[in-house]
Amino acid sequence: MKRLINLLILLSLYLISLAQDTEFATDFVHNHSLLNPAYSGKYNFVSFNLTTNRKWIYPGSPIHSVFYVSGRKNHMGLGFNIGMSKAAQFYKMSMGLSYFYDVVLSWASKTHLSMGLTADMFQDYLNIAQLNTLVPDPALQDQKQFSRFYPQIAVGAMVYNDYFEFGLAGLRLLPYSGYFFLGKKIVLPPVLAVNAAYYYRHPIELYDLTTEFGALISKNSIYFRPNVTIYLKKVLKLGAGLSTRYIFDIKYFNLYAHFNTGLKISRNFVFNYELTWYAINTKIPTIAKFGNTFSITVNIFPFQPDIPRFF
Repeated sequence: MKRLINLLILLSLYLISLAQDTEFATDFVHNHSLLNPAYSGKYNFVSFNLTTNRKWIYPGSPIHSVFYVSGRKNHMGLGFNIGMSKAAQFYKMSMGLSYFYDVVLSWASKTHLSMGLTADMFQDYLNIAQLNTLVPDPALQDQKQFSRFYPQIAVGAMVYNDYFEFGLAGLRLLPYSGYFFLGKKIVLPPVLAVNAAYYYRHPIELYDLTTEFGALISKNSIYFRPNVTIYLKKVLKLGAGLSTRYIFDIKYFNLYAHFNTGLKISRNFVFNYELTWYAINTKIPTIAKFGNTFSITVNIFPFQPDIPRFF
């Protein structure tokens, strides 16, 4: 029994380490700072964002949430984030600080360079109180041996103006990870994050349009998502996109479809919702594959010109 439990836990840890590869960053459509720490330098105001994602609709589904607040004055700013994810009995907690700095490259084209650094402290643990075993196992009685704290850092830079943006970031740069079992550690590799977008502004403001993509690239997997969003009267937005993840070691490939919408309730408050159809290229029943993402953003603008046209 003990060997069987050990084997199942080790296998679960390996699978989770693949499934949770930078899971917070895949919500970049709702908060781009999760993908690139330099993104917060783009806006000269205070912003609060809460994003939560539930992968499937049935009980016990993997879920993750992150709260992020940032503020910039003149050229520099700070951010704070706290996050949580849960998959079965496996939990991840995070807390961190960000620093970003913005400089003007060209006053004529209003082109800027933003640079950012994020330092996080993570805790990964297996909640053994939620494990149901027929025979008590001494190896499963000490919660401390299934909990681990470790630091991580991310750095990024982004060039942007009113019409485009392009950024690169390095995520998970320290050789630490929380995935482990009885002394065996699975250290996840660093990740290169790429983001780009083009903004179209209608001359008489009938609508606006954004085309963007984000990518997460590491030595064992690649995640890619393009997305298109149309903005109507600066109040309502409707968007759609596809994403895919390919894991090299096991040659695993899935395709996902995303449908997102947002409503600017006031100049300070924005509500976003996204429906995700996970693994549309598999035979799992469709109803079991729909996930939901909710996002609330509250912005505090010291000056009227700071209000972004795209939300």
